[in-house]
Amino acid sequence: MRIGCRGKSTSSTPSPGDSGSSGLPGFPLGTDQYGRDILSIMLHGAKYSLGTTIVVAFFRIILAMAAVLLLGRKISKEKPEAPVEYYL
Repeated sequence: MRIGCRGKSTSSTPSPGDSGSSGLPGFPLGTDQYGRDILSIMLHGAKYSLGTTIVVAFFRIILAMAAVLLLGRKISKEKPEAPVEYYL
């Protein structure tokens, strides 16, 4: 961006290094000092965070199912004649 003689910008469109609060039409969150889109940087980082979260959640579900199956087998061997209210 060029600066005029009174310290005001002479161009109406911001250069790629300007990160305004309103953002450019093609860049809703603006750009960083090197002209890279902030939204795409955030989405790239979120891809890894969400992927890790999904993998961890999947393994927790598998471990919980295994624990329930083992505990259910143990309980059924201990008191097979117990009514359902016994376990509630």
